[in-house]
Amino acid sequence: MKKDNKKGFTIIEVVLVLAIAGLIFMVVFLAVPRLQRGQRDSARKRHLGDLQSQIDNYASNNNGHLPDVKEELLKTVTEKDKQGDYKVAPFINEYLLTGSSEFVDPSGVPESGVGAGNSSDETRTYILAECDSTDDKKCISKGDWEVHKNVIYFKQSATCGDRENTIKPASKRKMAVFMKLENGGYHCLSNK
Repeated sequence: MKKDNKKGFTIIEVVLVLAIAGLIFMVVFLAVPRLQRGQRDSARKRHLGDLQSQIDNYASNNNGHLPDVKEELLKTVTEKDKQGDYKVAPFINEYLLTGSSEFVDPSGVPESGVGAGNSSDETRTYILAECDSTDDKKCISKGDWEVHKNVIYFKQSATCGDRENTIKPASKRKMAVFMKLENGGYHCLSNK
């Protein structure tokens, strides 16, 4: 009997290699988006820390008084400056948008908010909002990410709670700053 010496792969070997490659691709495609969301959340936490640091700087320059949420943080002027950009609140201009650091959301979603400039600007910006609810649990709601993305909330006379997603009443010289994270939960910081 003559032995057939054909060189090549059997169909089982080919299917096995394709199955292993498919598993590797599936793991990579499932892991990469979660890692990207985690990186964006890390940048958001860093920006929230920068904001809280600038609030502390403001307080140390103003005899311990915090910036007033309505007047210093959220007040925007509807008139434009000479370059055609909208003027923003004094705290934002004097403390937040100084230096070379960027204060933009890493999600890549164009919005109109802090640092947005004119309406045709594609800058990814944060939106500052006051949590003026008397019920602190309403400040941190279980809403969808799409509702809360890019929004930084302020609550005067409050600090971050011991548990995640809670804030608690505090003295007038305290302010909680918090935002919803893309991977779930909230990140909350309080001034010193």
